[in-house]
Amino acid sequence: MIAVTSILFNFVRMFKRGHEDNVKQVELEKKKAEKDAKDAERERSKASPARNDSETVLRQLKARVG
Repeated sequence: MIAVTSILFNFVRMFKRGHEDNVKQVELEKKKAEKDAKDAERERSKASPARNDSETVLRQLKARVG
C-alpha cells in the first residue's frame, strides 16, 4: 500500500512541476511575441515617415508641373 501511495505522490509532484514549467514557457513565448510585435510596429513607424515624405515631395513636384 505504501508503494502505491508513494508512486501516486511522485506522479502528482511531477505533474505539478511539469504544469509549472508549461506555464512559464507560455509566459516566455507571450513576452517574446509582444516584443516582436512592438519591434515590427517600431519598424513600420520608422518606414512610414520616409514614405510619407517622399509622397509629399512627389505631390509638390506634380503640383508645380501640373
